[in-house]
Amino acid sequence: MLVRLAAAIVLRMLAVALGVAGVLAVMAYWPIYWALGTDGWDGLVLSASSITTLGFARVGEVPEDLLASLEALMGLGLVALMISFLPTIYGRFAQREQPMAHLALLAGTPPDPARLLIRSFDANALGELDEMWREWEAWFADLREAHTSFIALNFFRSQDPRTHWPAAARVALDTAALSMAALEPTNRHAGLMMRTGFDTLRQIADQFRMVYDADPKPTDPISVPRQDLESVLDQIDAAGLPLRADRDQIWRDGAGWWVNYDSVLVDLARLTHAPPSRLLRNAGEWITSSPAPPRG
Repeated sequence: MLVRLAAAIVLRMLAVALGVAGVLAVMAYWPIYWALGTDGWDGLVLSASSITTLGFARVGEVPEDLLASLEALMGLGLVALMISFLPTIYGRFAQREQPMAHLALLAGTPPDPARLLIRSFDANALGELDEMWREWEAWFADLREAHTSFIALNFFRSQDPRTHWPAAARVALDTAALSMAALEPTNRHAGLMMRTGFDTLRQIADQFRMVYDADPKPTDPISVPRQDLESVLDQIDAAGLPLRADRDQIWRDGAGWWVNYDSVLVDLARLTHAPPSRLLRNAGEWITSSPAPPRG
């Protein structure tokens, strides 16, 4: 299903791009034919015939024939360029989606940080979360390269909109922050993954000239209310996970991580119309709020 969806999205994009490029080329060559003596409608038909390489219109004059041959070569080159772009953009899309599908299996749909931690605890696998952090560190590194090289990928939606890439990034980062702030002992690699993650989000935000604080303070406001964190902690505690006793310190430590990516991710979620995450009670505002103002 994922393969069919990705192929359909990319094929539609390819068809639109080819159509727009073809129309622009026809309109660009039309005045040249006109200048060479092929007036009005005949020049437009000759240009369309040449760019599509169909050859249904001929004039017979040498200058027009040479120009038609040149336009036909341009049309072939345009098609070849678009077709070579297809496997590249599809491959990057599929590469992004595969870990997100795995996350949905572990954390549910929509993904839930508390559910992921509880399921790992129930499977006696909390100590193996470092492997997951390494996988998501690699995912963020690939995301940075793909989404800054192919800007359109930022708007390619997943099959299930609840697992769109900003939501998946949010859950991965929220789970790591929750693990480091609330659990005893912590996973060593979670911090490295988080640093890779928020650096990636900032670089993507730079492509859209979004405003954010590159050196936030731990006390800066975030979109996660304290009462929502308390609800998640109650859920984790009830499941028997080794929770730290000082909830005030958990809140301070968690907020110290969240400030690094919260505002950037909220703005990216607004821009791409992504769904909310478990820790965002008012995340529906992502869709209805205006995007962050661009930098001048």
